[in-house]
Amino acid sequence: MVNAFEWEESAEAVIAELREFIDHEQRHVVQSHDLLTRLQSWEYVLLHLDERIPRRMKKLHAINAETTDALVAIRDLVDSVQFQGLKLEREEAHVVARLEADVRHRDWRAARSDLAHATDDAERFVRLEERELKTLHAQFLELATSMQQNRLRDALKEGAQKEIAEFAKIEEYFAHVSAFVSTYERILYDLISKERVLSANIRKNAG
Repeated sequence: MVNAFEWEESAEAVIAELREFIDHEQRHVVQSHDLLTRLQSWEYVLLHLDERIPRRMKKLHAINAETTDALVAIRDLVDSVQFQGLKLEREEAHVVARLEADVRHRDWRAARSDLAHATDDAERFVRLEERELKTLHAQFLELATSMQQNRLRDALKEGAQKEIAEFAKIEEYFAHVSAFVSTYERILYDLISKERVLSANIRKNAG
């Protein structure tokens, strides 16, 4: 049977793959990964939404277009020199040892390429500073907040009652996108809090 939608298979693969890297229920990192690749792959989900939403549902298409633009803006930021090579990776053991067990994401850190100290043989990474984490977090927070509003349900009311099953599938895809965005928003928020704890420990030990 030929799939009616060009991007559906790719979208389903991206959603399934998400569980390998983050736990969106616990909003926690599961495995080391680079953020740019994840952002690029989720464009397939938005492409599928664009082809799946009936043309007459202009409000839904507007929401999808806004979401796509916001995600592309985040992708471009992550792809910039400032965040080049950004990835979520295992924290250094000596840092973990300085943190209490209840510090969320104590075992993980966000790191970017250290272009100034890279060699021909190896790429070096340095942890993101609090101000860099805040810049990235603000972008995810803005998008996550916009997706939590009631605009989606209002837009779905444009459809006829007989097509409710199809609209449930569209709503499901939007829910996956929202989970993806909100999970990274929470991860970055936790990493900002973690950096503050580390800074406080450094000041305390220095004193």
